[in-house]
Amino acid sequence: MRDYRPYAEGKSILAQKNDKKDPIIESFLVYKNKQTGEEKEYSANNYPWNDSVWVATWEFVKQRNNIIDPGIQSQVSDFALTDKDGNDLTEGILTEVQPVLVIIVKSVKDADTEHMKEIAELCRLAQEKSWYVYGASASDWTEIESFRHDHALNFEFTQCDEVTLKTINRSNPGIMLLKEGVVKGQWHHNDTPTFDDAAAAAAP
Repeated sequence: MRDYRPYAEGKSILAQKNDKKDPIIESFLVYKNKQTGEEKEYSANNYPWNDSVWVATWEFVKQRNNIIDPGIQSQVSDFALTDKDGNDLTEGILTEVQPVLVIIVKSVKDADTEHMKEIAELCRLAQEKSWYVYGASASDWTEIESFRHDHALNFEFTQCDEVTLKTINRSNPGIMLLKEGVVKGQWHHNDTPTFDDAAAAAAP
C-alpha cells in the first residue's frame, strides 16, 4: 500500500507549500467621462492617474481581469495553523529544526478520549526534550480550552480547516510528527507511540 496523500510520511509539507505557480492576470480599468458619458479602458499599469485634468474629467467605473495563466495551486495550500490571536504559526512550525508534535483533534466534541492520557504523557516527555508540541483543531476556542483543561494538556492549540485536518489524519485525535516541514510520523490514537518510538521516527 502506498499513501499518495500530501501529508504522508516522508512528504515535505514545506516543499509542497512552495510547489506552486502564481497566476498571471492582466488587469484593465474602465473610466467614464463625467461630461460625455464616454467610457475608455486602460491597462492597470498604464493610465493617466497623475494627470490632474484627466482625474477631474474621468471617474472609475469598474475593473476587468484577463487571466492569462491560471497558475498551479499547492496541494497543501489550506494547511494553515493560527493561534487564538489570529497569528499564523505555519511557517515557524514548518521550518523548525527541532521535532514538532501536532496533536490533531478535528472536533473536540467528537474526539475519542480513550487514549488521551497516553497522548498527554507523550507530549510531556517531548516537551522535556525541548520538542515543540501543538494541538490543531477546527473547533471554536471555548471548546478547545475546555478540552485542554479536561485532559491536562499543557501545550498551545491552533485552529485549522476541518477538511484539511481530516485529510492529514483520519483519526480523531491523531498524531503527526514534523521535522523541518517533513512528515516523520503519523499515528492513530489507538497506536499512540511511546516517546522512544517517536524519537526513533524523528531521527535522520
